[in-house]
Amino acid sequence: MYTIRLGIFETNSSSSHSLTLCTEEEYQKYLNGELVINIACGGLCTVKEALGKTYSDFITEEGVIKDKKELSAELLNSGYLLQQSWYNGNIVTEVIKTKSGEKVVGISIYGKY
Repeated sequence: MYTIRLGIFETNSSSSHSLTLCTEEEYQKYLNGELVINIACGGLCTVKEALGKTYSDFITEEGVIKDKKELSAELLNSGYLLQQSWYNGNIVTEVIKTKSGEKVVGISIYGKY
């Protein structure tokens, strides 16, 4: 048994916080920092959608990130995971090929956050 969240008893099976399924194109956008994962539901959205009204506090008008650490911390505090963040847990990815030949990427997030 591993301790994932302090002060909470949980089995290993309950330590997966998020499972996201996406296309390879969406996965590349996630790797590039264009999309973030909503930890609560596993969905993908843009940084602008995740930050809402505070977007301009972290991103310039030209679309440049002002401070990656501050951006990562704000997203994580809001329940989103940016690929470049200094996340304390683990991220596991696997590419699955469907019967029709499409490739789906599965992203599982677990550990402390």
